[in-house]
Amino acid sequence: MKVYWLCMLIFGCAQAGSCQSLKQPVYDFARLNDIPEIDSAMDISNLTPRGYNELINKMFVLDQKYRIKVMNGTPGKRNQHVRRPDSETQKYWRLMAVNDQSNQALFLRLLKRYKWPAQPGEDGSSVKAWYIAWHAHADRQGLFYPFLVEAVNSKLLDRKTLASFRESMY
Repeated sequence: MKVYWLCMLIFGCAQAGSCQSLKQPVYDFARLNDIPEIDSAMDISNLTPRGYNELINKMFVLDQKYRIKVMNGTPGKRNQHVRRPDSETQKYWRLMAVNDQSNQALFLRLLKRYKWPAQPGEDGSSVKAWYIAWHAHADRQGLFYPFLVEAVNSKLLDRKTLASFRESMY
């Protein structure tokens, strides 16, 4: 129990405020040496629209980085050893979890300040942002849902993306 509180103190100070709106904080999945690659508490107050899109692109690359490694380097093909992964695959699962939660905390802050990214198209930041939200746990997807509705109404995302998102939440 003491170790649990020590972890809470360490991660709480290191990333103050980064996961306040998420129901399950980063340290629940991470080991002490699993540190997210993008700081969810970074200063976002002076982002230009271009800077916002570039940050979303970096977050998307990170979102996909460990998923591809877990799937043995083949996008769209699941690792056949997911049920009993080797130690390297387990490491990638942990890194994916800690980076997903950090990405999602940062993305929620970005959405509250700047709204949904307005770069449409399959390679645009609007779709890449959808993937960041999509990889959240079902209970957390509800935090992103109102922003998704607004993005669909603004024609930044296709209505189908909203339907699949809604189905995964329930």
